Order: sequence, then structure tokens, then C-alpha cells
Amino acid sequence: MHSFTTVTTLPSQSPTLPLAVLLHLLVPHPVHASCRIGLVKAKERINLAPSVFLCHRRWFSQGSLPAQPKSRVAQFKEELAVLTAKAYKGGGQERIDKQHEKGKLTARERLEILLDEGSFIEYDQLLEHRCAEFGMEKQKYPGDSVVTGQGAINGRLVFVFSQDFTVLGGSLSEAHSLKIQKIMDKAMLVGAPVIGLNDSGGARIQVKGGGG
Repeated sequence: MHSFTTVTTLPSQSPTLPLAVLLHLLVPHPVHASCRIGLVKAKERINLAPSVFLCHRRWFSQGSLPAQPKSRVAQFKEELAVLTAKAYKGGGQERIDKQHEKGKLTARERLEILLDEGSFIEYDQLLEHRCAEFGMEKQKYPGDSVVTGQGAINGRLVFVFSQDFTVLGGSLSEAHSLKIQKIMDKAMLVGAPVIGLNDSGGARIQVKGGGG
């Protein structure tokens, strides 16, 4: 175990600097350090402007250093990756297996067959319903019960939606309907066709007042 201390002193004649600037100039990286800053007046000087003493200590063991804290960007990327993976799984692997046992494809598998390879661009992949009644707040899935977006068939632009039966039986919620409405609006703007692949048990009756 090793430790060392560095002491930096600013003379009393030095112009006053914000504390944040002093830290940036004086404290070496990495940031996992214990620092103590004291402002003392130089008694021997007529000018009573403060001198700054900064003591910086770092402790480290041979072959290892304390883990750096994750940045907000890195943390956001990790959370986004988790949500994206959930969206691709729909209602979960167990429900996907049941869909296959019935001889049915999932919503995403159908789009893969329908569209030109690599042409699909998904919209609102992480949109969830807002219903908080009948325990629905515990049944949220990124993307809700429909996959929407644009793609190409033989090179021609099309807009598509594919209902996902693995998520609450593909039932129609407010979020579900808003996703379909968006691609219809976009299709009208450019004069492209809309193709819908239906696999739904109907309306989501737990939802009332547009809260789903």
C-alpha cells in the first residue's frame, strides 16, 4: 500500500480565482481522491489576501485502482440497451415459445419476411401505455403491443404495423393506437401505402378515459 501527498500554495499576490477553477488547476486526476482545502491568511504579509493550501492524497494498492464512477452518458446507454433488449423480446421468451408452438410467427418475424432485408426503421420502440388501473402499471412493455415503422418492398417505400400477441394479446391501447396513427399520418404525407399485420384479441378493456 502506497500513499503520497502533494501540497500546492498560491502566493498572497495571486488574483482571486473561483474554487472550481482552483480545483481544476491543482487537483490531479483521477477524481477518486480525498482532498482537503484550507484558506489561511499569511500573517507575515501586510496584504491579508489568502494563500491557498491544497492537500491531495491518493491511496492505491499494487495492481488495482478504485473503480471510476460511471458517467451519466454511460449509465444512460446501459439503461437504453436494457430497454431495447426488452422491446425485442415483446412479452418475453415464454410467450414467444407459445406463439411458435401454435405455428404462429411473432410480430417482428413477420416484418422480417415481409420487408426487404435491412430496410426496416422502427418508430416509438420504447413507448409504453399510461394506464394505472387494474394492476396495469405492473404490466408495461417497451413498445407496447404493436411494432410500427417504415421499410421497403422490392425497393418501394411502405409503412407498416404488426400487432404483437405476446404483449397482452396484442390488445389495442392508447399507446398502440397512437403508434399506428403516426405511421398513417406519415404515409399520407409522402403518398406511401400502409400495411397492417393483425394479431390481436381486440380492445384493452382495462383502459378507460384514454389512459392507456
